[in-house]
Amino acid sequence: MNKVLHITFNMGIGGTESVIENIIEGTRRIDNCLVHEIVCLDNEIGDKGKQLQERGVVIHQLDRGTKFNFATVFKLRQLIRNRGITHIHSHQYTPFVYAAFSSIRNNVKHIFTEHGRHHPDKKRIKAYFINKVLFSSTDQITCISKATKEALAKYEFVDEKRIYVIYNGVAPVCEKLTTIKQLPDKHIRILCVARMDDNKNQSMQLRAFAKLIKEFPFVTLNFVGDGKNLDKLKIESEQLGISSYVTFSGFHKDTSKFYINSDLFWLTSFTEGTSMTILEAYSAGIPVIASNVGGTPEILQNEVNGFLVTPHNPYELIEKTTKLIKDKALYSRISKNNKALFQKHYSRDKMSNDYARLYK
Repeated sequence: MNKVLHITFNMGIGGTESVIENIIEGTRRIDNCLVHEIVCLDNEIGDKGKQLQERGVVIHQLDRGTKFNFATVFKLRQLIRNRGITHIHSHQYTPFVYAAFSSIRNNVKHIFTEHGRHHPDKKRIKAYFINKVLFSSTDQITCISKATKEALAKYEFVDEKRIYVIYNGVAPVCEKLTTIKQLPDKHIRILCVARMDDNKNQSMQLRAFAKLIKEFPFVTLNFVGDGKNLDKLKIESEQLGISSYVTFSGFHKDTSKFYINSDLFWLTSFTEGTSMTILEAYSAGIPVIASNVGGTPEILQNEVNGFLVTPHNPYELIEKTTKLIKDKALYSRISKNNKALFQKHYSRDKMSNDYARLYK
């Protein structure tokens, strides 16, 4: 029986945490003898972790502190031995470093997944020497997009030939949702599911939306998510005079109803790996307008799945949204494309099969 230990910062609400959850749930369906456990290095389980605990997943908490902590490495090494771990799967760079030191002479296979990079990224001289050693003892190196792969090779000095891309996959927002979406004549609903922070750039969406409703007063905008900018965004919507058109729905564990009841999806981040929320929108057949950054251009083609826009330019967002509102044939074609693309490339089962092969 293989036993996988996922090493991450915490299991709060976010893209990496959702990938870990989907790997666990998806690979269980493929191999019910495969056991998963999780280590949270920030001594915080988080909401996603609590949900997994309720489903029987064992989660360990360690406190790495603010600087690299060899005591944490020692505890990890002991945990790996005591729990009979056969594979460790580290997620993001800092957990990778802890995992790499913990795997040395510990008779475990080490898989590393890079989920995204800091913006702006930069080279670190010490990484050149440290990573040559740490990556040499890593069995599998994966990234969630080609853009992330290129960044890992450039900034962490990893041999690009060793990096394997596994795109994120998600469960469909509704298993029974098979019909192609049709754009309504009135009450068109735009959705954004994301953390309320600077990177997700919701302020630009508000400015664009304020201009959009001058031509289309039957359009509404719904933000689903929580974060440090929530109150500031509410104030901005009031200052723009659009608060009656904008809804802030807050955090929801299950966001499926929002996708099912929406017509367009906006994501205007400054940086992205492979967005889970774009894939969820695809599963519901929703056309997507998203920033031309990170791994997004790998999964979204103009006029095939929606449109790519510049994150600093609200006028592009208005232009592409207007095009979809006015061209119903294009809208329906994109809706059909997105459901087909999701089923072929971005389902949870597809991603889980790819990772399950690494756990052999």
